[in-house]
Amino acid sequence: DPDAGSNVITTTLSVESGSLFARTAGSADITANGSGRVTIAGTLSEVNAALAQVTYRPDAHFSGVDTLIVLTNDNGNTGIGGAFTDVDSVTLVVNGGPEVLDLDGAPIFLQSGSPVLIDGDVTILDSEQNWEGGALTVTGTLQGDRIDVRGNGLLRVSRDEITLNGTVIATILVENHSDLTITFNEAATNSDVEAVIENLEFSSFANPLSPERELTLELRDGGGISAGPFSITVRVVETPTIGFTSSQYFESEGDATRIGDIVTLRRSGTTLVASSVE
Repeated sequence: DPDAGSNVITTTLSVESGSLFARTAGSADITANGSGRVTIAGTLSEVNAALAQVTYRPDAHFSGVDTLIVLTNDNGNTGIGGAFTDVDSVTLVVNGGPEVLDLDGAPIFLQSGSPVLIDGDVTILDSEQNWEGGALTVTGTLQGDRIDVRGNGLLRVSRDEITLNGTVIATILVENHSDLTITFNEAATNSDVEAVIENLEFSSFANPLSPERELTLELRDGGGISAGPFSITVRVVETPTIGFTSSQYFESEGDATRIGDIVTLRRSGTTLVASSVE
């Protein structure tokens, strides 16, 4: 704008499905920063400098196309004919990526016991549902640990494939003895990915057992956008052992003397029961 000189012009930026953030340049004035409609007022150079640093953040769960509208008003200033405006637009394509909600299980595994689910209730959000080539990884296991997918009536797990409702939705790769990578194909949906995560189970044959495992889960969609990493702590509890100790006692009843045993049951050093056996 050759007539603007050092006078103030105004530029308003607006989007429908996100928020805009501008950084102050010089003495430029920014109004409603962090909203879907931001106004920048300053000299031509100040406004241009601020526009060069504007960032866009899509709304939660939004994926698709948004449009940035840039409306500039020269406020009349020294030109003839009053104020003039100019409108420009920029197309913004948003791949929102996956979201994993409620992945906060606190499983407890009993030594030599049955496998335990890592978290049986999660929610997956991905508006595009593009899972082809996406993957779920589980790391943090130790030698002797196992991460598996528990099969049920609809979810079937073979050595290297996962089938849901009769359709193959993923392949399985076990690395470093027990870390797990599940790669999804084009048939997988959000609910399928939920079902896989909800049926992840932990077990261990390690001896001796460490008391905890810090497992790390990360989910990546077909566009390469990740959710996570998420940390799950698995408590590992040793199977209680029962030990017996006894001592004899003597009890006189008239002319007769009875000899019996006092039996003490111990679990991890704690007396559970003390009774007499005759």
